[in-house]
Amino acid sequence: MNALNPVKAPAIFALTLFVIATTAISTAWGAGKKKPNGPIFTTPQPFRRVVVRPVGTLPFQLPNGVSVDLKADLTTMVGTALTTDTNFLPASEDLTSECEPTLEIRAAVSTLDLNVAQIGASFGYTPAGATSTVTNATGKLDVKIGTVAMDFGIWQCVRGKCSELVASTSSHATAEVNLTFQIDFDSATTSPSLVYNTPLGATLRKIMDKGLKELNASNRVSKLSWFAQVKEVQPSTGSIIFDSGAQGGVKVGNAFEIYAASESGYCNIYKAVAQVNTTQVGAIASQAEIVQTWDSRGVLAGDWVFVHEVE
Repeated sequence: MNALNPVKAPAIFALTLFVIATTAISTAWGAGKKKPNGPIFTTPQPFRRVVVRPVGTLPFQLPNGVSVDLKADLTTMVGTALTTDTNFLPASEDLTSECEPTLEIRAAVSTLDLNVAQIGASFGYTPAGATSTVTNATGKLDVKIGTVAMDFGIWQCVRGKCSELVASTSSHATAEVNLTFQIDFDSATTSPSLVYNTPLGATLRKIMDKGLKELNASNRVSKLSWFAQVKEVQPSTGSIIFDSGAQGGVKVGNAFEIYAASESGYCNIYKAVAQVNTTQVGAIASQAEIVQTWDSRGVLAGDWVFVHEVE
């Protein structure tokens, strides 16, 4: 028998250790553990559909005597603002199920205090009520902001019971708006003309954008209701296909939980069965690797996909 070459012995020993270590890592990964130094999985931030409730406002009079209520126009503006730099999308109420949580966005202009120094008049309201001074204001006059503040909240409702889960506030001070602008009181004769044809509308939009971005950035957003559905299970690759993709805000490396639903009385009950992480994301569907199972039944087509919070 030939003696082992003393130069090659350390290399063979190192190779043996490498094979043993690699086998151990593969076994651990197959059991659902995270690969050491592998990809970093993130908490998903998919687009959540929200019903936009009418913005809370109070009617008031302009210095030219015109009565306005900004509710309808500001509600439309909130719906438009949601589609800019947020993961919320306006939705109609009839898209929701009675058994599944409904998300609502509620906003209110808590204070709208504006002053016209040239004629010594003010208009708007505070939480206590309208503060308008009616004069014979005409033409273009300088308007100065006293206070403009808005509150925002995301409410989750199930079968008529609602809870506020995320909230934010925004004002002229935090939104960095111009404190003085001009309004032509000859043409400001309706709510739409005040909101869309004067700088007041742009000011309110900046305040909205600021408040909604803060709402979107809250770490409580991941706790809001969202779900997709498993459409295909691929046992050969240990992966699944579910029906949400890039158009729904899903990204590669997102972590999700899979739940099996079963009927129990009026509404379903859900049981956690697995964790998956997305490996490929298409426009309307995603592929995800099953990294951990919590039930012997495994994952089946028709199961539900929910957000998994990564600590």
